[in-house]
Amino acid sequence: MEKMIVAVFDNDTQAYEGVTQLKTLHAQADLTLFAMSVIAKDASGKVEILQAADQGPIGTLFGT
Repeated sequence: MEKMIVAVFDNDTQAYEGVTQLKTLHAQADLTLFAMSVIAKDASGKVEILQAADQGPIGTLFGT
């Protein structure tokens, strides 16, 4: 993997809209997605994986 995009949103709705836009860019061949995940962190710090198309970048993301 050469590049990673991390986007932070205020809520789940905005995050899923971001996912939709990234998938649209992929379909138009404007970028290539190899994997995608939606991860949420609540006020207490608990992390939850809401959507994972591939487990590949999750370890990299948590390692960052």
